[in-house]
Formats: sequence, structure tokens, C-alpha cells
Amino acid sequence: MRRYSREAEETVQAQDLIWEWMRSGLLEKEQIPRLSEDLQTDLRRTNNFLRLVLFLFTAIIIGASVLLLIDILHITEDRARAMACVATAALCFGLAECLVAKFRVYRFGVEEALGAGAVVLVINAVAQMMSNLNMDSMLMMSNIDSILAMALALGAIGGLLLYLWFGFVYAGVIALACAAMIPFPLVHPVVVRHLLAAAILLVSFVVVRGNDLFQATALVGLYVVLNLHIGPDAVLDRGSFYWTTYGMIWLLPILGLRLSLRARDRLLMDVSGAMLITTFATNKLYLGLQPQTWDPILFGLFLMIAAVWIRRWLSSGSSGARFGFTPARILNRDSRLMTVVSTASAAFQPQASPSAPAVTETAKPQFAGGRSGGAGASGEF
Repeated sequence: MRRYSREAEETVQAQDLIWEWMRSGLLEKEQIPRLSEDLQTDLRRTNNFLRLVLFLFTAIIIGASVLLLIDILHITEDRARAMACVATAALCFGLAECLVAKFRVYRFGVEEALGAGAVVLVINAVAQMMSNLNMDSMLMMSNIDSILAMALALGAIGGLLLYLWFGFVYAGVIALACAAMIPFPLVHPVVVRHLLAAAILLVSFVVVRGNDLFQATALVGLYVVLNLHIGPDAVLDRGSFYWTTYGMIWLLPILGLRLSLRARDRLLMDVSGAMLITTFATNKLYLGLQPQTWDPILFGLFLMIAAVWIRRWLSSGSSGARFGFTPARILNRDSRLMTVVSTASAAFQPQASPSAPAVTETAKPQFAGGRSGGAGASGEF
């Protein structure tokens, strides 16, 4: 069903690994041509920067074309605008299919924007059609909540189709997130909608086992839904559901770390560690304890001590590793990631507004009456 064959995608991934190993110093530049002989493909690719530029440029063209069509044809009715959006969506999907089939582009930005634009236009068309319906026919739900729920459902379906047909991994992640958020505009009891979203994410976690990114996304979504102190919903009743979620926010990171250590899954290990840190950060809120100003300092010291201890424990093993894990940065992308994180932390550091210095009034000198040393001249001189 996928537009790209599995062999072609595996070839592209192997090429990326070879270049990453070369940048990390694991391979010599002279070895690249010899290793790339068996990794030939007819797919056309570009760098990430140009890919992003082409994506944004194509998205702007799609939006401007739709608005221009509506303005030229003087389309004022919502039903006619919806039909124009559907026609444009079909055209966008056809162009994306043509680019992939004829020009063999792969993650080129243009076909990605066309596919995503088709999904967005269909969602917009359905939203405009639903906005004209009577409130009595909305199954006793508000108009805005119904439109939002339908947009999330279409986003989940469209993202899944883009992943299955073109292999856009981020579209699958968006589909998973949209599916988990569907209960929130439909169900008003806080406990019920959290349980429904958690059930969707739990089923997704079981179904997508084998795909590292989807598995990590489902686990993070499940944690976010169950941690009641990092979402917009406030549960004031500290009953059984409240304390069950408190136990789950400790259990999920431990389960994720266990699975990641067993499968050597770096992404799942990273998100599980982030979830465990978030659990420590929200622990006082769950227990109802009063936050103190020194809590971030103590928490930061705890994280630094834990990081140093784990690093030294791994380094003291045989050949500087234990159980196949090493604290050394083997790949160059790890160093780039740390550079981005450190730059972002410095850029978003809150700056204290400098206090204006106090201005003290000084007595003005009196020069009248010849007191300034004017050879004894009087003020009437």
C-alpha cells in the first residue's frame, strides 16, 4: 500500500547511517564510495533546510491559491467554499502523487506540503459544512466542540493515510495525537475523558510495538493524560482516580526504562527519563505540599549528582561500558543535540529587569552676589 518500497526506504536509511558514521569519525571518507556501491536508489532528496523552505513555500502557495479562487469566483456561501476546498484538496493529493511517481522525490518538502495541505483543506471543508447545521442536530453538543472533535477525527484519519501511503512518520505521530485528543471536546466529565484518552493511547502503545517513534509517542501521551498537574484539567477531588494517576506517573517511567534497557531503545530511554524527571517535579503538587523557593535548586543538585554517579558507574566498567551502554558520545548527532539544548537554555533564560539607580537631588550652586570668586563684585555689577 505504501508509495515507496521498503527496500528503497531501507537504502535511504542506510545511506544516512553511513554519512553519520563518517561525520562521527567511525568511517574514513575513502570508505564511503565503496560502501555506497550497493546502496543506489532512484529517489531524489534534498537537505533539511531546503526541505523546510520548500514545504513552507508550497504551503503558502496552496493557501494563497484557495483564497484567490474564492475571491475571483466571488464564492460567499459556506457550502460553495467547502466544495472549493474539497476540489483543491483532491488536486493537491494528485500533484503529490504525480511528483512521487514521475520525479521520484523523497522527503523533498513539496510533496509533503501537498499531502498535508490536502488533509487540512478537507478538515476546513467539513468544518464549514458543519457550521451551517442547526444546533438541534448536533446530538446535544455545542457547535464548536463538534467541529473540533470532527477536525481531530479527520486529522487522525488523514495523518494515518499519509503515513500508510507516503510513509510520512510525523503524519503518523500527528494522527496518534489527534486520536488521543478526540474525547476531550466530546466528553465533559474530566475523569471519563482522561480514561478514554488513556485507553486510546494504551491500545496504540500495544499495536505500534516495533516502531520506536510511535511507541515513545504513545507512552509520552499516556503519561501526559494521566499526570493531572501538567494538563489544563484540574481534578479537585482527591479520590481513587486521583491517587491511581499518582501511582501511574511513577509506574510508566519505570516501565519505559525497563523496556528501553532490554531493547536498547535510545528514544524510549530518553522519554522515560524525561517522564521520571517530570514526576519528581510534580510530586509535591500531587501530595499537596507547599512549594518552596529552594526546590528547583535542590532538584537541580539532585539531577547533577545522579548524572555524575551514572556516568562514573558506566565508565568504571570493562572498556568503559556496562551491559552494552557507554557514557561516551559515539555519534556526532549527540554532540549537535547537546549544542542545541545548551543554546536553547541560554536563549530562554529569564533575565531580571535591572533596577533603575536611585536619583538623588544635589543642591544647585549659588552664583548670585559675586560668591563665585568674581573679585568681590556684587550681584548688581
